Amino acid sequence: MAKPGEKKITMREIADDIGVSVVTVSKALSGKDGVSSRLRERIMKRAVEMGYPRASAVENYVQSHSVGVLVADRYFSENSFYFNLYRSLLAEASAKDLLLVLEIVSPQDEREHATPQTVKNGRVNGIIFLGEMELGYINNVISAGLPYVFLDFYIYGLNADSILSDNTYGTYTLTNLLFNTGHQRIAFVGSIRSTSSIMDRFLGYCRSMAMHGCDLRRDWVIDDRDEDGILFDSIPIPDELPDAFVCNCDVTTGLLIMSLKAKGLNVPEDISVVGYDDHGASNMYLPSFTTYRVNAEAMAEAAVIRIVNRIQGLQKNCEKTVIAGTIIERQAYG
Repeated sequence: MAKPGEKKITMREIADDIGVSVVTVSKALSGKDGVSSRLRERIMKRAVEMGYPRASAVENYVQSHSVGVLVADRYFSENSFYFNLYRSLLAEASAKDLLLVLEIVSPQDEREHATPQTVKNGRVNGIIFLGEMELGYINNVISAGLPYVFLDFYIYGLNADSILSDNTYGTYTLTNLLFNTGHQRIAFVGSIRSTSSIMDRFLGYCRSMAMHGCDLRRDWVIDDRDEDGILFDSIPIPDELPDAFVCNCDVTTGLLIMSLKAKGLNVPEDISVVGYDDHGASNMYLPSFTTYRVNAEAMAEAAVIRIVNRIQGLQKNCEKTVIAGTIIERQAYG
């Protein structure tokens, strides 16, 4: 803020600093239409930093329209499912004039249950947890009393709003597809205790195996990440090979294809694979593979609506909302 005797900041200076017109700055600061939510947030934050005279009003506007998005660093690479899900969140938030404040949580902060800056500085009035994190960290965040929504996970025993993909049914139908094409010896790839989503996808695989009278083999339930949730560089291949693999996500499917090739095995000539997500990774590997497409746009829309309703006091009961997806058939199984 400008001190007594100092030159006051004008809208022209803010506009020149950001590289937009004065009209755009005026619309952003007054809350008028014609400015995207992302640009409005940028202008308002810069106005506060530069000491614009109505900075307190700007700060109040930013806070009343802001939601923090927390995601673990291990989930958030440029080609990850959560990066694409966050883009869908941005589109939905922009349509509803909601400002999203992304905070990528470091392994140390998650491990030490650190309070995120988005909560500590009081600049948001709601939280979307994008992907499952350490329970102690989550409990610390929600103890601040802000409305919150879990996106793509839930926590057993905690009464909270959760928006989920249809995980169990998705892998159930994928495994059925393999059975219907003549496969009988089917493995699952995914660290089942890592997240609720992976566990539920494993349960869908188990249901299909049971329906077809096949016993589970422990050596055919294969981990794809370590105890901290970090994906392995390659997938361990069992000594006795199955006919096919059901993978918990597309990135793991790609890693599996490369690991099989390193063993001299070709997909789908020697062995079949299917994935889960269809956020783009299924087309990054050869051959492209059949997968279960998550409806990220519908999940993002549901999450934004739910957090807005929570903030406005319109949502009374906590709900777990399951969003259906669809199988996308490509290559990689025969």
